[in-house]
Amino acid sequence: MASNIGLLITYVLSLLIMIGLPVALAFIVTRRFKVSWWAILTGVVVFAVSQMLQIPVLQGLAKLFQNGTLPVPAENMLPIFNSLLIGFMAALFQESVRYLGFWIMRKQTKRLPSAVGVGVGHGGFETL
Repeated sequence: MASNIGLLITYVLSLLIMIGLPVALAFIVTRRFKVSWWAILTGVVVFAVSQMLQIPVLQGLAKLFQNGTLPVPAENMLPIFNSLLIGFMAALFQESVRYLGFWIMRKQTKRLPSAVGVGVGHGGFETL
């Protein structure tokens, strides 16, 4: 079996960036800007809940297209249709649930650093 050291280095670097960067950013935001870990955790939970809602809806829509309940767009329009549909669903679910997270933490998120903390938790967990 031939080893590819470049591929191994790329995997390790990718893991460090995808896991290490969000965790490091969470520590930096909590220490430097005095953000509560609850703000970070709220962002994490907000993203998880949005995915728990979004993924089943997308699976249900896919079944409706597969069984013919909804008409399938023309073959040449599928990439555009899919990207618009997935983008719309991501915006609908993630922004709605993110608003709910900000509403729950409304007293703390009046401060900009706490709002950034929620964003770091959301984006960091999405990266992970």
